[in-house]
Amino acid sequence: MRNHFLKFLNHSLRASLLAGITLYLGYHVIQGENGVIKWLKITQQIEFTTIKLTEASNQRQKLENRVRLLRSESLDPDLLEERARVVLNYAGQKDQIIFVDSTASNPP
Repeated sequence: MRNHFLKFLNHSLRASLLAGITLYLGYHVIQGENGVIKWLKITQQIEFTTIKLTEASNQRQKLENRVRLLRSESLDPDLLEERARVVLNYAGQKDQIIFVDSTASNPP
């Protein structure tokens, strides 16, 4: 009888130890520092950063194109006029200017 009890205890301890190791490793595979959840978060962050990089690259390309058009070698008259209007508050002779009083209250 004692021999059966020791065998049972031996098998139970092995099963408990194996279950404990499995749970420990399973937890760290999912929740650990390099686990599946962390990997998913990093993947999502990479996708977000890639989108931001693409947007920034497109914006830079547009700005570089505008700068190229304002250089003296390849000056674009339309772009020069546009910048003069914005920066110097310049208006053409045939332009109609409408002044809006921002201090006046709106009528009900």
